[in-house]
Amino acid sequence: MLKLYDNDDREKASSVPNWKSGKNLLNAHRDSIKRIQHMDSFSRYISISKEGTVCIYNDEMQLYKTFKAATESCKMRDLWITDFVLMTNVNKVAIAYTSKELIIYDMTSKLELSLAYRIVGIDATPYCLDYWSDSENPNDAILSWGDVKGNVHAILFNSAIIALFERPPQQTNNAAYTRVQLEDIANGNYKNASYLTYHAHTEWTRQVKYVDHLECFISCSTNTKTALVFGWMDKSGLTVRV
Repeated sequence: MLKLYDNDDREKASSVPNWKSGKNLLNAHRDSIKRIQHMDSFSRYISISKEGTVCIYNDEMQLYKTFKAATESCKMRDLWITDFVLMTNVNKVAIAYTSKELIIYDMTSKLELSLAYRIVGIDATPYCLDYWSDSENPNDAILSWGDVKGNVHAILFNSAIIALFERPPQQTNNAAYTRVQLEDIANGNYKNASYLTYHAHTEWTRQVKYVDHLECFISCSTNTKTALVFGWMDKSGLTVRV
């Protein structure tokens, strides 16, 4: 039996994979594609490029629909998206813009983006995004990003399924979306969201990820001395040890 297993292992190791040939995919992007992700709940892929073009594909990567992810803070010719990430547990999409804002959209059943939240008052341009949610308690989630000043930021949600941010009393119920000042989160004005930040790199933060089993953030940059940085949250979740 062991000999058969050994022969099988050797055969697998020496065999050449029978890959399918590559194919060109139709898309509407006119600039660099920032990310491609699979939307499990819709059985679709989504990609967004620098100039704001959103492409939706089916599971065979055939183009299904396309539209623009615009923002009122700048004209379309000045639009520059740096990254996006799916917020899978709440069927939302977070997009980072060089206009120093994060916009969170609802992904509707018609596979369209509906503006839900605009996070403004960000000091430096967000460059990369990450999103994590607790598989056992999906109300607990973290939206993190790195910026062009080498910082790492995170918004910690405790009731994501109900609402990421409660609507402020001064805002009318007829408003199309909720405008959120980052400073208000930092000052504890929201019961269901808190904010933390720390300086990690001397160059741009190129990528960031929250790693659940380590309970820390991992970020990287092109600087050799701070190429990879680990940041551990304390028990309160409001400070980080680097």
